[in-house]
Amino acid sequence: MRILLTSLVLGLALLGCAAPRGEQVTIRTIRADEDPGYGSFANTVADVIADPVTGAPVVAQGADPLKWPAGYTAWRVGPETEVLDETGELVLVTGHRYHLYFGIGGVSAVLRVEDCPPGSCPKLGFYLGNFPQG
Repeated sequence: MRILLTSLVLGLALLGCAAPRGEQVTIRTIRADEDPGYGSFANTVADVIADPVTGAPVVAQGADPLKWPAGYTAWRVGPETEVLDETGELVLVTGHRYHLYFGIGGVSAVLRVEDCPPGSCPKLGFYLGNFPQG
């Protein structure tokens, strides 16, 4: 009984550490019948921010919101926005730098996202293949 109670208290404490998810944010997604094309080795390194009015992820103040595959959703978490894939896995959190891989030959949508840990992607912009380090 003591172990069960301890586990319950620990679980509730850990649950309380996660930031509560707020309201859902409307994001642009491709329709299920649209072809996103194919992913490319070309990528854009960008600081993704939340649009101050809509909360939608954008790469610059006043830019068009990013477009995502069908089934993706976004949610407010404090001042930032989280993007989840169709399985509910976290893909992106605004306020961070990412490699964004867009579809080519179809509807332009973000098909792959790679995190840029601090100091690993010092230069913003478009890259073909490997990006400069340092």
